[in-house]
Amino acid sequence: FANGLPLCPTWALLGYTTDEYGNMVVVPSEAETVTFIYESYLEGWSTTEIAAKLTESGTPTVKGLDVWPVGSVYCILRNEKYCGDVLMQKTFTPDCLTHRTVKNKGQERQYRLRDHHQAIVSRENWLTVQEMLSSGRRRRKTVRVEKAISRIHVKTVKGGSFKGFIVFDPAWSAE
Repeated sequence: FANGLPLCPTWALLGYTTDEYGNMVVVPSEAETVTFIYESYLEGWSTTEIAAKLTESGTPTVKGLDVWPVGSVYCILRNEKYCGDVLMQKTFTPDCLTHRTVKNKGQERQYRLRDHHQAIVSRENWLTVQEMLSSGRRRRKTVRVEKAISRIHVKTVKGGSFKGFIVFDPAWSAE
């Protein structure tokens, strides 16, 4: 780590994969999801709202799950890899016999490698999100389009010549 040789497993890192030389490479389809998460948070969405929208849209998680946990969205927002950096020794193994890893809270030295790989999120946006997360504040959206969309109710025709067709009308009630 001190020599600047990071270990960057990408099997559980949305937006990146590793090429044949071990370099981190952006996966465009997954990078769109990461960009959506950051832009939504900057617009004032909560991590719960972002997770619900990703689940509703059918976007799979990096592990292929259909339901987005709020914690996954939070971890993506906190991860420095999305601005192109690598923080080494976030965790460490104090006992090589048990192979149990421990979160590094200052017990071991950490190393940060800036601009290690192509960023998905600009450093400015990443730093703004970090400040928002640590202060607990969010900018509210001026227009809540999602609330308007949730008021549109969809019904499927169950019989007759239009059986199977989907009809929606924003004037319908939720009953």
